[in-house]
Amino acid sequence: MTPPAGQEETVVKKQKTSRIRKELRSIKAAQGKAHEPALRFRSFSRVARGIVCNELKGPQDQRFSPEGLCALQEALEEYVVTMLAGGVWCCRHRNRVVLEPKDIALYLRLTTMPKANLTEGYHI
Repeated sequence: MTPPAGQEETVVKKQKTSRIRKELRSIKAAQGKAHEPALRFRSFSRVARGIVCNELKGPQDQRFSPEGLCALQEALEEYVVTMLAGGVWCCRHRNRVVLEPKDIALYLRLTTMPKANLTEGYHI
């Protein structure tokens, strides 16, 4: 027995809303973990120490405070998240869904361009 036309639409709407609610729950669960760093501290500190030692080419016994490394990690993660979010905006502006390296490059180019001096040539 088939349901009347009005009931068929409500069944489809209920399935769609339950799927959307499930997706929203998973997003909220992931956002609840936002205070945790994306990278493990020991892995990040090992990479950061390696980069500093390679760049300085000096003594290998450089010391870093844990607070300094933690602040550096937070700043790096914030920068990467901001850069990826800007890349997504550039991607959406081009009416695409997939984030590509050229979108991130465009965002970086737009945000790191020197600002034009609008008062140049004018006496204020």
